[in-house]
Amino acid sequence: MKLGSVKLSKAELNLTMSVRHMTKRKPTMLEWLVMHTLTLVEERPAYQSWPVSNLMGSLFGFQQDSADALIRPTILGLRDRDLVRTDTLSDQRTLADIAIGDIHLTDHGRAFRREGVIRSALSENSLTLHFDPESGSLSEGTSATRGTSPDGIPLQDAETIMEETAFPGMLVMQYLDSLKTTRNPYQEWLGVQTVIESVNPIERSISWIPVTQDVRWDKYGCHVRGASGEVAGKALESLDLDDSMVTDESQWPLLQGFDPDADMQGFYHMNDWQKLLCEAYATSRVLVIRQNDYDAVVATIDSKGPKFLILTGAESDQMILTAEGAMLIMVRQDILPSDVLLLSNEQIIRRGRVILKAGNVERNMAFMYIPINTGHLLENLCEQIAANEELDHATVLLLRTVGQKTLGDRILAARLKSEPPLQKQKIRARIESLATALFSVSKAGKSSRKASKKRRR
Repeated sequence: MKLGSVKLSKAELNLTMSVRHMTKRKPTMLEWLVMHTLTLVEERPAYQSWPVSNLMGSLFGFQQDSADALIRPTILGLRDRDLVRTDTLSDQRTLADIAIGDIHLTDHGRAFRREGVIRSALSENSLTLHFDPESGSLSEGTSATRGTSPDGIPLQDAETIMEETAFPGMLVMQYLDSLKTTRNPYQEWLGVQTVIESVNPIERSISWIPVTQDVRWDKYGCHVRGASGEVAGKALESLDLDDSMVTDESQWPLLQGFDPDADMQGFYHMNDWQKLLCEAYATSRVLVIRQNDYDAVVATIDSKGPKFLILTGAESDQMILTAEGAMLIMVRQDILPSDVLLLSNEQIIRRGRVILKAGNVERNMAFMYIPINTGHLLENLCEQIAANEELDHATVLLLRTVGQKTLGDRILAARLKSEPPLQKQKIRARIESLATALFSVSKAGKSSRKASKKRRR
């Protein structure tokens, strides 16, 4: 059951980091020849003492000058890409002075032999990603909704998040990998051929995102989705639960163990009362309300009321046939149970109080509700009303004519059972007279309305 909505603020970490990366490409023919030769030498140690120029000339027909012009820069480029390692090769020494065994494949070089691609020299770029510690998700870009301070009840403690959240390095690498095939903000350097070597944190800060969540009530208490008990308690404290109508708590019974999902089919806040009462007055065939509610609200409405209206707690007992053909019965005794605010042929509205709990917070809430099994309760309450000995016999007949036929017939028969035959005839004659008058006035009212419509046409 939704009690209301509350504005929360969710914390995110802004992670600024450096990304070391390179790109992959197919090797040139010379790069492939050098890497192939070094692999061959690893497999055949007898070649390790050969000068580079001699081996390249023997295997591929390079002359000394062309080997220095073509092979030397290729080896130096592979060294810069961390694909080969050599401490003896320099711009001043010719390849005739360098043994092939002084040049070795690195781990990256062996990876090249397996993958068939060459990685470029390492580059470094910085970027900022937003990390949600709760869901473990990353996002990029800016948002107008993010703020530097919470605009609502904070869902988390900023200091705890700053100090205890580890840098999600592996997750960042996976996230950047997922962006490679998209139009991402870093496509100048992040593409399909990019290899992320490492990510390293630079700085972090907190930003806050506004979130609106429902405060829900069930038989276990009050809850806010995704929030701790402490946050749910603050949310409960923030709700406007107007108890201004509760002037006498004895008339608003405390409902122990109340389950809103199983015990009621309609829920209303205190400030809904006037609207509910006016709607019931305008739409019900039978309506039972208290005299003070009628005086305060319903009597000011310019609309046709119910066919059968009982005002309880009135100054006197009266039965009035109105000009509109409705029956108004005023009863001094309050025949409604104290927790019933309204009874009509369609619904019962009851009132009560519950102690709402969330975390360490408790609040007393008064509310109105339509109970489950309204039809059964309606019949019981009609029986209580009709069983009142102070009501006129005509009321019993009217109860029957407005939908409680079985009940009305049974109560009428019980009332007449002890009466002498002559008295029974008088009572029945009076009932028929009232019913005839009611029908005649109602029919006249309908005819008058039809004539009025024709004149307007």
